[in-house]
Amino acid sequence: MTAGALVAGAAHGILALVLGGSFTLLGWALSTRFVPREAPLAVRLAGAVTVTLAAATGLFWVLALGGLFRLGVAVPLVAALAAWAFVRAARCGYGAECLRAEWGAVARAARVVFRGPGGWVFGALTGLVGVATIRGLVAPPLGWDGLTYHLLKAGRFVQSGALVTERAPDAWRYYEYFPLGGDLLWAWAMVPFRSGLLIALVDLGIWATVVLGVYASARQLGATLRLATLAAAAVGAMPAVVVFLSTGYVDNVTLAFFALGSVFVLRVLAGAVAEAPLATVALSCMVGVRLTTAPLLALGGLLVFAAVLRGSGSLSRRLGAVTVCLAVGLLGAPTYLRSWLEQGSPFHPIRVVVAGQVLSEGEPALYDTLDRVVSATPEDRRSQPGWASLFYASAPEGWYANPGPGAAILVGLGGLGAAVLLRRRQWGALLWLGFSAVVLLGSLWTAEMTVYRVSDWAHTVGRLLLPGFGALALLAASVAGSRFERLGASLLAVATGAGILWSFPRGLSAAELPGTAILLVALAVVLAALALLARGLRRGGARWSALAGGALVVALGLGVADIVRAGQRYPLYQAAAVFPDGLYHLHPLNQYHIAAWPIWRDLDRPEPLRVAVFAGWDGRGHNIYRFPLLGSRLQNLVLYVPVTRDGSVVNSFEFEEISKRADFRAWLGRLVAARVDVVVSLAPAIGIEAYWIEQSPELFEPLAADTYGLTKAYRFRADRLRPAGPAPSAP
Repeated sequence: MTAGALVAGAAHGILALVLGGSFTLLGWALSTRFVPREAPLAVRLAGAVTVTLAAATGLFWVLALGGLFRLGVAVPLVAALAAWAFVRAARCGYGAECLRAEWGAVARAARVVFRGPGGWVFGALTGLVGVATIRGLVAPPLGWDGLTYHLLKAGRFVQSGALVTERAPDAWRYYEYFPLGGDLLWAWAMVPFRSGLLIALVDLGIWATVVLGVYASARQLGATLRLATLAAAAVGAMPAVVVFLSTGYVDNVTLAFFALGSVFVLRVLAGAVAEAPLATVALSCMVGVRLTTAPLLALGGLLVFAAVLRGSGSLSRRLGAVTVCLAVGLLGAPTYLRSWLEQGSPFHPIRVVVAGQVLSEGEPALYDTLDRVVSATPEDRRSQPGWASLFYASAPEGWYANPGPGAAILVGLGGLGAAVLLRRRQWGALLWLGFSAVVLLGSLWTAEMTVYRVSDWAHTVGRLLLPGFGALALLAASVAGSRFERLGASLLAVATGAGILWSFPRGLSAAELPGTAILLVALAVVLAALALLARGLRRGGARWSALAGGALVVALGLGVADIVRAGQRYPLYQAAAVFPDGLYHLHPLNQYHIAAWPIWRDLDRPEPLRVAVFAGWDGRGHNIYRFPLLGSRLQNLVLYVPVTRDGSVVNSFEFEEISKRADFRAWLGRLVAARVDVVVSLAPAIGIEAYWIEQSPELFEPLAADTYGLTKAYRFRADRLRPAGPAPSAP
């Protein structure tokens, strides 16, 4: 750990703090326009977080579409917007004193939660989440979706500073058009350090948002402090939430937006119509992450619009409020507008059929893959879906990533809460929560979800249903004030405890110990320094000097974490490649694909490389681990180069079509035009490119290979190209 590296890391840490602090201030200042000062603290916090995430979403689209998504533009812009919003809020009575009072209220509320009834359960849960976060800070991302497309997209946005689209075959063809509403948050996380360091911290913030949203919604339903805390803890403890921390998946983001949207849908139904825009923007951002939640946006929007139109004030004012809700409700739309403009359907690559009308044909390659997975599943599995996996049964390798037994308790207790709401005639809350639970959980029985019921994907399907379980937890909290309240609190405590047990870290490795030890020491030093600064502040020290000193200490801590993470990157990838007892966070990665880590290491150089990647078809597309090829600082450009004569893209499993249209000279010409330095062949090496490389050793020098010799990297020697000559024939 050199002094220069630490100084550079601290500088990036300061920029990260400025960016994060500016977003936080911007969200708080703008939320005061909608949430009144007399609203409960949890609601005010939920409003601030909602606006913060909405601002991050909106600003990403503005900057990326303009090619300006860069650190040097983003930090000054967000800081300027935060300063403007704060000045406006101060003119309305929400100045610095109000902000300090809010932070003080948050600290007091945290003490009440941890010291109150059920605080020990919540304390155990936060300890568990802390362990998951530390592991995520030390290790590179180890989640399959992150390595193949979520983090790859985010990294490309940071590299280019713009919204880029890649034309590529097989699974790449449809991954490209999966919604971007969650990926853009990872892009923001990567901007300050140009690495994945802050993904774990952003994911921790998403988890905290889930807990906050469920707690605030439960309180809105009349739940006591204890009952609301336990409902939030039961959701936050589900393995389908905890084990996905820092993996690059976006399912927790969907749940967070649902929880925030529920806070304001319930409050608007109770008469707080001024908060209606917060409800619609949260639900819109939710749909921007996951299309399957669109029915929830439709119902939530209708409930909110109806409540606004029934509210007080002139008709023109109410219509104006509806217009504002509609405007901010479009924030999740750009990802679908992009698909519409580039592929002819806003829902591409998903097949959408409503009342017999085909709204989107979908991507044939996607549905061909799903059919292949179902067909490859043994008949006994297809006839007897493994429901046990959803609630308690681990995968054969011992990992677990579904909602767990606590979710089964939520199902039963949620039904009891629905009966209580029905008896109280709280029709709006019952409709919202009941519809959300039925639509999300009921989707598992649809034809489109067959593959998740019968194949080995059943072991991770719970992540797609999280808003439904969140709705069940809120229904469970509705037993407050009834004769079932004590039973409900007890069962929620059991659900939380079961979630903690099933979420207990698995896939631990001795390789994690060095980095974890250094990081824990650094964390202890940072906390001690902050405590000393806070003590001096309470004794009348200079406030701004203390804040600046605290920021510098945290920035240095981030710099240390960045250095530790960089040093642990390849030892931990190597540990993840050990079979069958390798390191994992979510589940073990495929041993033949993670074995490519030596190639990732050899291509991770200070000088940027242009890397052309191709892959054979493995039947699912699970072999395209491309994110690590970007390098630890996102310095490498990773691209696909078409093999056809006319430059069109053909799936690698369409062998006859490739044989007819492939052209070796055209492919070489594109490699030269793209200034490619290295060509990487991902396992299985059954593409025509692999044959061409084998037949042209003078052009492709072996550079590195995985431990099985299945994935290989070659240096492309464009300087040895001859003007003409015979080309290898197709195999």
